[in-house]
Amino acid sequence: MAKGKSIVNAKPMKSVFSIAELAQRWGVSRSLVYRLINSGYLKAAHLGKRHIATARQLAAFEASLNGGDPEIST
Repeated sequence: MAKGKSIVNAKPMKSVFSIAELAQRWGVSRSLVYRLINSGYLKAAHLGKRHIATARQLAAFEASLNGGDPEIST
């Protein structure tokens, strides 16, 4: 390994996600993400006029999908 080079890419982990970022991550529409929030499947917070989801909220939601929660209709 070259002197002064790091093995790990030092890109920081993202801690909050916008509605558009969640929609892009899952390949769904923004309106579906809003429906997930309004129905209580996905927890999100208001930051001014925006909704945001924390990495912890995102991880909990994605884990619940792997746990076999009821399908969400589109």
